[in-house]
Amino acid sequence: MRKSIGLIVILALLWLAKLSYDSYLLSQRFDVLQQNFTQMEQNNANLNDHLVALQRQLTSPTNQSSTASSEPAPSAAIHTALNPVILVKQQLELVQFALQQHQYIYAVDKLNQLNQSLASYALAPALERSLHESINKDKQSIQQFVISKNQQQQSFDDLIQLIDKDLQMAQENTHVELKRQQQQHFWQGWFQLQRVDHAPAELINRRIILKEVQLRLLLARQAINDGHLTEYQHVLSMAIQQLAQLPDQSSQDLKLRLEKLKQLPALPVPKLITLELLG
Repeated sequence: MRKSIGLIVILALLWLAKLSYDSYLLSQRFDVLQQNFTQMEQNNANLNDHLVALQRQLTSPTNQSSTASSEPAPSAAIHTALNPVILVKQQLELVQFALQQHQYIYAVDKLNQLNQSLASYALAPALERSLHESINKDKQSIQQFVISKNQQQQSFDDLIQLIDKDLQMAQENTHVELKRQQQQHFWQGWFQLQRVDHAPAELINRRIILKEVQLRLLLARQAINDGHLTEYQHVLSMAIQQLAQLPDQSSQDLKLRLEKLKQLPALPVPKLITLELLG
């Protein structure tokens, strides 16, 4: 009994240590991504300022008179800097990068800003209209993707909470409902409940297995969120094998739900059709 309790305590400590380590890694990753976003935004702002300065320089009267008396061929660098398509494309690449890093709110905000600022770029009217339409479609695609992803995550949250309730009930009650089988005699229904005054080894082992399954659900949720489908299916397969050892009905029902959960597809990150439009 003491060994089983000690094993539960060790497992809980390992679980907390794993969650703390994952939280630390996510925090470090977020800081790096935030620095990358800041740097890319600064680069975009500098390019926009450079574009405005060059446009003012080329359209000023003094510059026009001096240009008429000087050599007429502008450099290729000025043409590149003045090309608004390149600036729009750079902002779209920033949005695509944000999507790959799961920064969905940031990506939609940047698309909204770009959609509102298209009028300030020297774009052909037909191209500007096409960009407005494709940006709106990209926003809808991202929103639908986020809804589908949240539904997937909710499926994991529901099962994790279900296990929590099961474990809580196991502490309050010392009986386990055995797996339902086809009854050949009427008196077999009398022995579907097993009640004891002290938790048997099988019940303690069941709690340990459920805790391990709960941990694997957390790992599987992170794996499918990152798009690692093979790892996701492997983790769930191990959880299903663990649940197969348990004879009670609730564990078998949970196993069936995990088998259905295993069939979930990995949702691909949306690719911006606006970026494909610009080539």
